Amino acid sequence: MTVLVRAEPADAARLPAGREVHRRRVGTRAHLKGGHNEEPHNHNDLGSFVVAVDGEPLPAELGAGFCNGQYFGPDRYDILCTGSQGYSVPLLNGTVQRASREAAAEVLAAEHAPGRALFRIDISAAYPVPGLTSLVREFTFADGALTLRDRFGAQAPLDITERFMSFAPIELTAPGEALIQGGTAALRLHYDASAWQPRVNHYPHVRQNATGTTVHSLDLRRTGATAHFGLRAHPE
Repeated sequence: MTVLVRAEPADAARLPAGREVHRRRVGTRAHLKGGHNEEPHNHNDLGSFVVAVDGEPLPAELGAGFCNGQYFGPDRYDILCTGSQGYSVPLLNGTVQRASREAAAEVLAAEHAPGRALFRIDISAAYPVPGLTSLVREFTFADGALTLRDRFGAQAPLDITERFMSFAPIELTAPGEALIQGGTAALRLHYDASAWQPRVNHYPHVRQNATGTTVHSLDLRRTGATAHFGLRAHPE
């Protein structure tokens, strides 16, 4: 399941065949991913999302990588753009998502109303982490801003890293704030600085056309058996 949330002049929403929601408001679009991790040309990306401001994705999906032997081999998901380590999804105890038809998102809610859309899924089945009981990810899109909420349940403390990927540089601008600065647009992120420790990382990435670039992640980390995470993203 993929949810596409748009922001354009004509406000509209739809949920055809239980698969898509569209929400429109000028200048901003969000793309939210459910489904499972054994899709054609699969990437392990349950719960990932993209926010595009005036057509520029901030944060972004890395897309297809360079098609070498590893790309189609048993180490496929060690590649940054195909494994969940290269998507805007959590890492739990350093563990990434698995590739499997059973690694599927359970849709808990998909709602729309004038000026607002909501998508809630449980993606815990994607993580081979002993003692993990739930990982509920909720997106709310309203007034051109995206709010993300994660709720974790486990039988033992988890080392949680909330990761957000971007082609554009990421700057820590103040406690609890980060800025993704693109070429033509910018997106500001707000989180609880008292609970989450931030770090910006940089990674080499080879595109499908064999050209190299550097991509960036904002990692927010904490430890707890029961944890709640909240992030608000809005255009500058």
